[in-house]
This record gives sequence, C-alpha cells and structure tokens, in this order.
Amino acid sequence: MRSLWRTWKQRRIASLDVVKLDDLPRGHYFIAHSSADEENLRVLLELIPAHVEPILFYEPRWDLKRPVSEPIIDAIAACDAMLCLSSPQAFWVAMERDIALRLKVPVFEVSVSPAVSIAQNKSNPLDLSIYASYRHTDNLPIRQIIRFMRQKRFIAVRDGRAFRTGDVWHGMIVDAVRMTLAGGGVFVLFLSKDSAQSLWVKEELRVAVEAIPDFRDRLVIAVFDDAEPSQVTSDVHFDIGEALVIRYRSGRWIDWRALDNLIVMIYWMIFRKQFGKVLTTSTQ
Repeated sequence: MRSLWRTWKQRRIASLDVVKLDDLPRGHYFIAHSSADEENLRVLLELIPAHVEPILFYEPRWDLKRPVSEPIIDAIAACDAMLCLSSPQAFWVAMERDIALRLKVPVFEVSVSPAVSIAQNKSNPLDLSIYASYRHTDNLPIRQIIRFMRQKRFIAVRDGRAFRTGDVWHGMIVDAVRMTLAGGGVFVLFLSKDSAQSLWVKEELRVAVEAIPDFRDRLVIAVFDDAEPSQVTSDVHFDIGEALVIRYRSGRWIDWRALDNLIVMIYWMIFRKQFGKVLTTSTQ
C-alpha cells in the first residue's frame, strides 16, 4: 500500500505546474548536488518551505556484499520527487537524475543564483546499452551479472548468445556491435583465462575493432580471474592503450563493489560519448 501511495504521489507532483519552491507539495525530496554546489545547497536549504523535507545522500559504508549505488537508488525511489541543484557537467548528479527519470520520480531543476528558479525536467532517460562478449564456459557468473545489469541497473545488454550454428553470425555480430555503439553504447569484454583462448571472443573483438573507429574509447575489459588483457588483444593486433580495465571478481566470489564501479564507469563512458567530454567527475 505504501508503494502504491508513493507512486500516486509522484504522479500527482509530476502533473503540477511548479513555478516556485512554495508550489511544491508536502513530501520528501532527494537533493541531487555535487561538491561544487556547497554554497548553493546552503542557500537552497534556507529557502525551501518547511513542508518540503530534503533528503541528502552521503557515501555509504564500504560493503563488498552490497553495491555502492544501491543505497542511492533506494533513497531516490523512496522520495516523492528530486530537486537537482547542479549544472549538467557534474556526472554524479547526472547519474542520479537519470536514475530518477527511469524510476518515474519527478525531477525539478533548481537554480538559486542569480535568482531562484525551478522547472520540471521531462527529458528521456539515457540510452544505456552494452555489447557483452564472453565465453560460454563462463556463462553462469556472466549471466548472473547480466541479469543484475538488466533488472537492477537499467542496462540493455546485447550478446551473441542468441546466435545459432548455421546463422550468418559474423554479419550478425557486426550488426549487433554497430547497433550498440552507434547509439553511444559500450563494448564490455568479460575476460577470463577461458575467454582469452576463445576464437569466438577474439572474433567479436576483431569485428568491433574494425567496425568502430574510436573503439578504444568504447571498450571496457572486466576481468574476473588472473587473465591478462594482452592474452586476447595481441591476437587481434589491438593495443588497448588507456582502455578501462576493472577486476571485479576475487576467487569464487563476485566483488560487488568492483562490479558496481564497472557499472558506474559504463554510465560515465556513455554519458561522455552522448553528451561530449564536458562532464566532470564531481562527487557528492
């Protein structure tokens, strides 16, 4: 019942014509802000009416069993609306804004300088797409991660799992990779000792290298054992340069903190590609 009430209240707030802070109805409001907004945040907290309860998110405790972004998502979902106090260049605020839009939490852009202004953000969420390359012998842990990405982090995942013997799979890989990256998506190579020896994985990587001119800026290598990226990249004559490499598994266990870093960096790379390199990594 509480969830239905929250949903109804969020829809009601979204339907209102809010032109000043006093127009905001009673409720809990997540305040999205960056470290550069300290003074503006102080001003906003002095200006908001008493019936508006601000919710400020702070860094959670280190917990390898719980992704760091999970408390952020939970906090946003539990609020009636979001007040965004930042320029679009702050990545963490942009990510929080995107999460709110996906959860259909009303988002209001607020400025307090030189004058107070407020306007509802009715834009669409970011197109979050990746192409996942991995070997079938790693299927169990990878499918668990992909399921988490799809269900909990709003990421659309394409892979070669649907291809069958007899399909013109080379062309299908090219189409799938191009479709993903043409929309600003990312190629994620899930690397293990097994996948480093996989002809399929190497062919997927080769196709991506040949099809995408700026592929190095669109590549994330996610390593979950002692494999080294050079084991697969050298065979396709590709220098990874400064491509992002994240190790997210230790022994038998998935390091959820590192996996969450992987997902956050996917967000970052897609934001940077779709909105240019003006974004900053300002934190809370």
